[in-house]
Amino acid sequence: MKRNKFICFIVVAALMIAAFPSVNVHAAAKVDVCHATGNGSYILINVSAKALPAHLKHGDGVPGDPVPGQDSKIFAADCAVIDALPTVIYDSIPAVYPGSFPSLGYEATSTDEFGDHVSFADTARSLKTVEVSLTDWACENDGTRGASDACVTTPGSTFSHPITLNLYAVDYTSGDPEPGALLATLTESFDIPFRPSWDSVNCTGAGDTPATDVPFGGRWYDPVLGYCVHGYAFDITFDLSSLGLTLPDEVIYGIAYNTADHGAAPLGVPGPYNSLNVSLTTDGPTVGTDVESDTVFWDTSYGPFYCDNGTGGTDIFRRDAGCWAPYTPVVRFNAGD
Repeated sequence: MKRNKFICFIVVAALMIAAFPSVNVHAAAKVDVCHATGNGSYILINVSAKALPAHLKHGDGVPGDPVPGQDSKIFAADCAVIDALPTVIYDSIPAVYPGSFPSLGYEATSTDEFGDHVSFADTARSLKTVEVSLTDWACENDGTRGASDACVTTPGSTFSHPITLNLYAVDYTSGDPEPGALLATLTESFDIPFRPSWDSVNCTGAGDTPATDVPFGGRWYDPVLGYCVHGYAFDITFDLSSLGLTLPDEVIYGIAYNTADHGAAPLGVPGPYNSLNVSLTTDGPTVGTDVESDTVFWDTSYGPFYCDNGTGGTDIFRRDAGCWAPYTPVVRFNAGD
């Protein structure tokens, strides 16, 4: 009898649970939605997952997704409309950035323009920015110090100089890649940091001191590389987002600027720009492809600087093939969808 009563109790309990289910069990899934207010802004609401398709159909969105009708914008976590992060489509800037790179000096090498032929990764092609690494050998006191005097720079001091980025289509008409139509050009003035002062504590060996490093004024110590160097490396960023340029899958780019004796319009007087260089790395790109790893594109008026000693022409921006390994210009292209 007791056993039958116990079974009866279990059956009744089960029926009661079925009749009065707990509201905390199997609660409907909820999702965050950026709800359009009608005045161009959005507010964060939380709705049933089943209602999401209807909200999306009427112009709402989800945090992290693109804003409807605004390709370059996304929703932040609080539904604020923010710029979408660009996609890196080519990158030869090393993850560990040194204080100084090997570099090409425009005044020293009679250069007007220098660059490379690159192929892009991913599918994003709406160009946003291009970051270029430069290495400056100029000291703040170069205009007043003697050849064997120490380099002295006030920390944080800079000079301003205009620099041009040119982007060319790739022309294969000759069989080899050559600069084709100019797709875009942008000139901007940048604040160029002077190289640090001579480090009289860590750079005291032969070739490091002002007396043994004529006319450069002594080296500074780079803790990243772990030795004394001349130049100071930094990045500049060209913002091309306003141009609305959709990139092809490959381009030839060039960096151009004027020095005292070279460039599109030589300045005619010496200045710190004579010691400004384009950075080179021995690391290959981590995103995208350096199409010919032993080749660059260069405009120098001194024939022997070219791999072919100038037989292919001088003082024109052209392919310079076969002698540049392992060096690659240091640059990053960022694009959106």
